[in-house]
Amino acid sequence: AGRKRFCMRCFRDVDAYVKGEIELEGRIEGVLECAFDRKKPRKAVIYGEKGHIVIEDLHRPQLMRVCLVQDEGYTETVTECPYEVDDFHGEIHHFTECLRKGLTESPVMPHKASVRCALILDELREGFRPNEASLNVLQEQEELLVYPEKFGAEEALELGNSIARLSGEYERGISVKIVREQDGMTLFSFARDDKAPRNEGFMDRKRKAALACGHSSLYAFAAHEVRGAFAGFFEEGSGCLASGGAFPIRVKGEWTATVMVSGLHEGLDHELVVRGLSEVLKKEVPAYIWYAE
Repeated sequence: AGRKRFCMRCFRDVDAYVKGEIELEGRIEGVLECAFDRKKPRKAVIYGEKGHIVIEDLHRPQLMRVCLVQDEGYTETVTECPYEVDDFHGEIHHFTECLRKGLTESPVMPHKASVRCALILDELREGFRPNEASLNVLQEQEELLVYPEKFGAEEALELGNSIARLSGEYERGISVKIVREQDGMTLFSFARDDKAPRNEGFMDRKRKAALACGHSSLYAFAAHEVRGAFAGFFEEGSGCLASGGAFPIRVKGEWTATVMVSGLHEGLDHELVVRGLSEVLKKEVPAYIWYAE
């Protein structure tokens, strides 16, 4: 038994941020995080039964530490593989040598190997692209996370406090708001110190997208990716934001209120809302593992 989660942020069709997690038997086995748009640690740590390996500066590795468990601590072995000049010198030298010899491809990294690497990456990325299964998961979340009797001020306070508390587990701050749909009354509102008025605007636009599509705002994004639906939401001036973070609160099938979160990106706004609802309703729901704007 296990689970996987994949978060992505695209900027002008470039994967600016990617984080993948694989969890097996109740513990995280692997986390890979890459970013162009934020500062993150640049090393890899591989844990095993007898110790761990630390690869410094994973993007340009020149040093590895092997730490083995001993009776009274660790023994550490350091292996250094410095570049001859810099990280590109060897590649450039090898390329020019291939040209001098009249070779059409490298014997070290032949063309087929490069194509194979590209195909593997495409296959991995495609596996996390929204599809019909992802839409089913989002719909199942909505069907399970419903209030049995009523949703009023007390329930809004409980849910909002749950989301605010859980948000402390994330790297960025959030804004959260819960609106009663009968008259547009705000039942709960909270923002971390690092949030700004624009987050209010994001939440309002997410709510508008959710109400217009009849599902969560993330559903609108996924349905557009899979079916080309809700294209108007992505047009300038639509007033909608088809991005994760707005979720319907239903009571006996009726859309009673909307809970909104802004600030986390990569689909984590939606995840936080689902976690909050799951906690207060004491229900387990399937996780949304596909990437989301």
